Amino acid sequence: MKDILIQEQLNPNIKTALYSNFSNAYEAIQEIIDNSISHRIPGKKMQVKIFFIQKPKKIEIQDIGGEGMNIKDLKFFFNWGGIRSRNDYDVGLYGQGGKSAIGYLGRSFILTTSPVGGNEAYRIEDYNLTDTSRLKKYRVMPLPAASERGYTKIEIENLRFNITDNFKRKLKEILISAYRPLIENKEVELIIDEQKINVTPFPLDEDFTIERVDFGISKSKHTKGWIGRLLPRSGLKGGIRCYYKGRLICDREFFRHPDPSYKATLNFLFGEMFLDFVPVNTNKTDFKRDTEEWMTVEDKMFSILKSHVDELLGRKVEEPTGEDIERVKKARDLFQVVLKLIHKENQDNISVSQEYDYGQKSPESRETTLAKHRDEIQKRKKYQPRTSPPPDKIGIRKRLKKFMDWEIRSMEETIRSKIEETKGEKEEEKGKILVINNMFPGYKESKGNPFYLLETAALQTVPIEDATLTPQKYLEEFDHFFGKICEHVNEAKEMMGKKKKGK
Repeated sequence: MKDILIQEQLNPNIKTALYSNFSNAYEAIQEIIDNSISHRIPGKKMQVKIFFIQKPKKIEIQDIGGEGMNIKDLKFFFNWGGIRSRNDYDVGLYGQGGKSAIGYLGRSFILTTSPVGGNEAYRIEDYNLTDTSRLKKYRVMPLPAASERGYTKIEIENLRFNITDNFKRKLKEILISAYRPLIENKEVELIIDEQKINVTPFPLDEDFTIERVDFGISKSKHTKGWIGRLLPRSGLKGGIRCYYKGRLICDREFFRHPDPSYKATLNFLFGEMFLDFVPVNTNKTDFKRDTEEWMTVEDKMFSILKSHVDELLGRKVEEPTGEDIERVKKARDLFQVVLKLIHKENQDNISVSQEYDYGQKSPESRETTLAKHRDEIQKRKKYQPRTSPPPDKIGIRKRLKKFMDWEIRSMEETIRSKIEETKGEKEEEKGKILVINNMFPGYKESKGNPFYLLETAALQTVPIEDATLTPQKYLEEFDHFFGKICEHVNEAKEMMGKKKKGK
């Protein structure tokens, strides 16, 4: 009996299955961007521009400053499943993702590309992607190159999804997350409808010391990363973000440890790992978790994370109550008025009413109300720092003006309070904020007593002119400053009460 042989065949209709190999349009757009960043030139920034056009309804994805494509590259691009050697920054895998993504997003496309340093561009068109009955032959149309910089533009028309403001907003968030390391390192610049995408720092707890992770599983397979803590109410989900060649593959990873669904405090655990040697699946939506590389990393990270997880499982988090927030707000207002009274005490020929701005009454109406305080204020000893001020000394009110806002929230139990920088796009929008910890034992025992809050603020804001003071000298300065605060508390309360009645 002769051997029976069956020839393996590839039906072109398999393209229909490949077109639908995405969960949503966001994944498909990322796949095309992956093709672009895989053709970037080391040491040079690549621009990736995305344009959404309503009439005619289409999307354009263009990369500028990369390698572009010549005829040989184009032949490979249209070779379904083609395999080639890949460099260290090429996130491509199986030679089908970009073409599949185009077919998922729309029913027709135009591709225009030019290799770096060339003077000729090439254009290929397909106005019927739904025809998968055959493997197509594309005519290449030569064009003058628009630039010597390499570029590729893909225009996808007859879209299968709707372009909405919400879609574009979500896409921006996804791209920031997916390509964050490449954007931060200025390797790639992403632009959507002429608006550059920027990343902001992670909202990390600066009181926690970042742990650096650096290990290898062989001479050629090495990984790096870091582990930190998120701030309370940061808006981010906890867990480790895992990247493949600068592209996010998965986040909220706990490497076999319990996740925040087990206990909410685990949501504070946060970090990044760069796993360039661990294989990923077809659409880069996850790592291949049954590979030796992943299982080795998982075992190593399980051990590294254990102390972090144990610490967070033992942590208690109590969000401030409405009473806590109101208590801190009142103490803040009182502290502000007290500081102004101390400041006025140090100025000759300036009445308290001239700069007191807690309420809304005019300076003239305050004069009568506050007249009885003038003599007493003038008799008091002026507050002066015990160390000699430098020539460029600034006064207490100016020094402490940026501490006008307070906030209460949960932190490590060992932290009483801290000063944080507030964010702002413009310089005038930036400032400082006093953060008080409702988990600190002193706050709990005092139940947020006003004098505890005033003392906490004084510890953070005592006006020291000499940064080299010894601890003993600092305590002397604090005692003197807090003593002046206590002297003015009743007067400040009286003034605030009168302002409240006068409203």
